[in-house]
Amino acid sequence: MKKILVITNNDSVWLKPAWVNVINSVHNQFEFNLITLPEKKIKNMNPAIYYFRTFGLKNFLTLAIFSTLRQIKFYKTNKIAFSKYRSMNLNFFDEDMIEKKILTFKPDIIFITCSYIIPEKLLQINKDILWFNKHASLLPEGKGVFPYIYNTINGLHQGISFHYVSESIDSGDLVYFEKISPKRSMVDFYKEIYDNFDKYFMKFYKNLEENVRHKQHQQGSYYTYPDKKVLKKFYKAGGRVVSMEDIFSE
Repeated sequence: MKKILVITNNDSVWLKPAWVNVINSVHNQFEFNLITLPEKKIKNMNPAIYYFRTFGLKNFLTLAIFSTLRQIKFYKTNKIAFSKYRSMNLNFFDEDMIEKKILTFKPDIIFITCSYIIPEKLLQINKDILWFNKHASLLPEGKGVFPYIYNTINGLHQGISFHYVSESIDSGDLVYFEKISPKRSMVDFYKEIYDNFDKYFMKFYKNLEENVRHKQHQQGSYYTYPDKKVLKKFYKAGGRVVSMEDIFSE
C-alpha cells in the first residue's frame, strides 16, 4: 500500500472536506498522513481583512454565511479524518517538524495544497519521493492565486491541473488537466473542484500510474492577489464572486 503525505492549509471550508472525500474513496489503496498549516497573511493582512477590503461588504457577508454553513456541514467528517493519530497541526511552517514527519512516515507521494513555497531542502530529502500539487487553472495559464478571476477577465477556459512540484511556482510537469465548464460564480467553480476532488484525484493518479507527463513548454501567465481595480474588470467581464444560489445549494 502506497503512503501519501498531505501538506495542506487548515481550511475547513474547502481543502479539508476535499481530502476527506479522497481518503474515504481510496482508503483501501493508500495510507494517508496529514499536516495542516495556518493560512498565510495576504499582503500583510489577515485574510478576512483582505477579503473585506477587496471584495466589498456584500460579497464578504455572503462568503461568511457560505463558509459558516460549510464548516457546520463538514465539522464531523473533518474531525474524524483529521484525527490526532493521522494528522499533525502546525501553528506555522515548521520546516524541522515537517522534515521529521517525512523521515518517520516515509511517504511515496507528498501532495501539497497549501499556500507555502516548499524549501528545496525538503524537496531533496529523498529523491524517490514524488511531490505534487493541484492548481485551479489550465496550466501554464493562470499561475499564482485567484486564477478564476484572471481567466474570466482574459476570456480563457477554466480548469484544473495536477503537476509535479518544482522550484518555480506552478511550473512543474503536468500529469493531468481537465477543462471545467462555465459556472455561475467563483464559489460555484470551487465547489465543482473541491466537492469532486476525489474524482479528479483518481484521474490524476491513473495518469501517474501510466507515466503521463507533459512539459509546460510555454511561459504562460502568473498572477498575484487582485485588488479593487482587478475586481472591477472581473465584474465587467461578467464574473461573480458568490451568489445566493451557492448558499442555497449547501
